[in-house]
Amino acid sequence: MIIAVAAVGCLCFAGGYFVGNSGDSADNTPIFVSGSTTVQPLMGAWASAYEQNNDVAIYVSGGGSGGGRTATSNGTVNIGMASSPTSVAGITQHTICFDAVVIVASSNVSLSNLTINDLKALYMLAGAPAPDTPGLLSMGLEPVVREFGSGTRESVVTAFGLPSESATSRQIGGTERTSTASMLSYINSGNDRIGFVNMNSLAEISGGTNVIYPNVNSMTVNSIEATAENVQEYMTSGGASGYPMSRALFILTKDDGSKMDPATKAFLRWMYSAEAQAIADREGFVHLDPETLKVEAAKILQL
Repeated sequence: MIIAVAAVGCLCFAGGYFVGNSGDSADNTPIFVSGSTTVQPLMGAWASAYEQNNDVAIYVSGGGSGGGRTATSNGTVNIGMASSPTSVAGITQHTICFDAVVIVASSNVSLSNLTINDLKALYMLAGAPAPDTPGLLSMGLEPVVREFGSGTRESVVTAFGLPSESATSRQIGGTERTSTASMLSYINSGNDRIGFVNMNSLAEISGGTNVIYPNVNSMTVNSIEATAENVQEYMTSGGASGYPMSRALFILTKDDGSKMDPATKAFLRWMYSAEAQAIADREGFVHLDPETLKVEAAKILQL
């Protein structure tokens, strides 16, 4: 059983795979987590850190935000993960950190003064440009998108101010890739390609600290860079200022608490500790501001 739970408090600092205990996990309580591939690396890092001092074995897998919602709703996991808001009956979402959708392009692409409206025109008209189409389409850029059901795709649709997509009504189009890694690899291997990824991918592209895709560059949007400071400014100002494609990331739980054993509750509460939020920063995300942290931690304590 769980030995201790990290204390919950406000921060004062600046701002599919298995993650298992390296020892014998036969006596450890299992916790199953699945969903967003954006949240997956952070959850993996959290699981590794948490398992060091707690008798649990945490199994983390991807499958996308849609898959996380389904698995949570069906009760096949203890915790779901999503990179866009959820409005599914019977599921409660909990904000765990902040993130940003970053526009990336092949290294031969040079863009200045890129705006949300430029991107919206490109993705809405993808595959069927009109002869007089201005902006990015006239440059011959190939838009690259995530698959339907991706939380990152949903975040882009929201940022464009478009209606939510359904299986029969798509709002954006382009060359489809089914994961962040696949999108980055595709853009890296050719010219004149433009797409979008989550913020922690910045470490893996040109100028990053762990460069895997040297022929991919990040773009500013509305002349604002996706930095931790700009993301938190946007999230705490209600969108009045800061990076315009910022967003929250979420975990999901069942409303009826049927998958909420003591070990799962303890892990959820630990996510709002200073230790866990510092790991979020280290992994390329953005820790919660004190007010959001207080609100979300209080929700978890009531489970």
